[in-house]
Amino acid sequence: MSKPNVLFLGTHGQYNWGDELLLESFLHNFREAANNFYVNTYDIADTQKLFGSYDITPFHTTGDKAALLRYIWRADLVMFGGGSIVKELNPSYGGARYQTLNTLNTLTKAISLFPGKKIIYSNIGVGPLKTEKGKKLAYQILKRGEVVSLRDVNSVRLAKEINLKTAYEQVPDAVFSLTREYFGLSETPSKKSVSAVTGLQKVALNLCRNISNNANWELFQQNLLASLRLLLTRNPTLELIALPMQYDVEVNDDLREIKTVFTILKKEFPEATYTYRKPKSTRDIVATLEEADLVLAERLHLLILSTILQKPFVGLEYNTKVTGLLEDLELSEFGVKINEEFQAEEIFAKIELLVSRYDTVRQYLAAVYARLHQADTEFYARLKTRFF
Repeated sequence: MSKPNVLFLGTHGQYNWGDELLLESFLHNFREAANNFYVNTYDIADTQKLFGSYDITPFHTTGDKAALLRYIWRADLVMFGGGSIVKELNPSYGGARYQTLNTLNTLTKAISLFPGKKIIYSNIGVGPLKTEKGKKLAYQILKRGEVVSLRDVNSVRLAKEINLKTAYEQVPDAVFSLTREYFGLSETPSKKSVSAVTGLQKVALNLCRNISNNANWELFQQNLLASLRLLLTRNPTLELIALPMQYDVEVNDDLREIKTVFTILKKEFPEATYTYRKPKSTRDIVATLEEADLVLAERLHLLILSTILQKPFVGLEYNTKVTGLLEDLELSEFGVKINEEFQAEEIFAKIELLVSRYDTVRQYLAAVYARLHQADTEFYARLKTRFF
């Protein structure tokens, strides 16, 4: 069987490290199985710089429609890999509600008109879908898949809710397929232990402004500050590390939001250290997580990387995909639903709880990661056997 040409479609080249990490995961897993990779991107030069070693052919997502048609024609497989792609957008934070769904519906309908083209939805997220129109569009999109694999329990629930007839299965997020060794780390993580918040030395913080309930952002920010004040009162020389997954962008700049919090805290707790990181690669992100004792994060893939690295974390549930991840990991007790009203000290209470079970949580993360990694490995083996 000859190696197939693969058209890989996603949201690449928008300077979001979560999206790039997904692309990296798929390219790594299928690097020897495919003949050619055609990859869409909003920044051809950046994508080529990051992933040129995989011998990809990047083309502009919106600037070259002829290239899209050309690569659909050349491809044997069209893969939509990872990400919450089948979803309604949040109008209160910009974007037309059905913009993504309409685009996907038009695109997948067009692909299905090309003879012999197979659509694979690999490790994707579904939702939020809050309206009947959105659910109908999602049904039309997903029914065209030769393979439909969903990355979390909430996506599976929505597939059931829209009564999807096409066969589907739940698989872990694609990033769980990666290992410590892949990122250049030793196979065995540090055995450092923490038994009280006074023993924490470094805490990594990530924020994402695009929460589902936009009106709740101010309350969340106030309560986050209240909890961090309690933490710094107990541990005044703590190092807080800003770890953005998206920065230097006009909208949804993680670093800008973290700087707002750090600026306030620095006036009140000048003895603490406030460190800013601007990762230039996924390995930079991993290196920062590796040095941290504990992670507070909204972004899904920081929580996934923390799981791989056995770094205890508090998940700040800014949308359904993070809630779904925590539920799948059976770690909901360490999550905070920031789109709802919650107590000012709740985040600090979660930190205390986490630290009190620090070693147990690390052992649990190692076990759950091993299980999810194996599930991804087996899923990709099945895909290769069937299509490659």
